[in-house]
Amino acid sequence: MEAELKNIHEKLEMKKAAKVEKLKNAAAAVRREAEEKRAAAVARRGEEVVKAEAAAARYRDRGQAPTGIFGAGLFGRG
Repeated sequence: MEAELKNIHEKLEMKKAAKVEKLKNAAAAVRREAEEKRAAAVARRGEEVVKAEAAAARYRDRGQAPTGIFGAGLFGRG
């Protein structure tokens, strides 16, 4: 009887450890995915900055001010 209870207890502990490990792996996967999305957003932001700097350089080279900021509907003309 005592050995049987010990055996059942060990099986339950093993199942518990397996579930804990599975949850830890799932949490790690979520963290990894979030980090990848964060890195992609940072890269996208860097590309936008480079694109804006290139556009600014083109405007400076031409000696003209950019237009279209007010015409883009951002400030509600009219």
